[in-house]
Amino acid sequence: MFKHLSKIVTATGMAAALAVGMIPKPAAASTQSTVNTILGAAALVGGIVLYNNYEHKEQAANSVVGYTRNGGTVYGDGRIVMPTRQTFRPNGNGRNAWGDHSR
Repeated sequence: MFKHLSKIVTATGMAAALAVGMIPKPAAASTQSTVNTILGAAALVGGIVLYNNYEHKEQAANSVVGYTRNGGTVYGDGRIVMPTRQTFRPNGNGRNAWGDHSR
């Protein structure tokens, strides 16, 4: 009789352990998951904003804003491309900032 009772108690204990393990965790335990989700969403939004800013600046830099008297094209970022494909990047004095005309 004792062996039979022991098996019933053991089986009941195992069933109880399994049942307790299957109970969902309270909401407070999942706050780390919520924080990670919020941080991931913020990183995604930040990445999209930075990419759009980069694209906008690149588009503005590559737009033609004028022409020089000798046929050069002036772009939004300040560089001047001559008809011979030479590129100048003048500084505030009107001279090439690096002294190299091949860029």
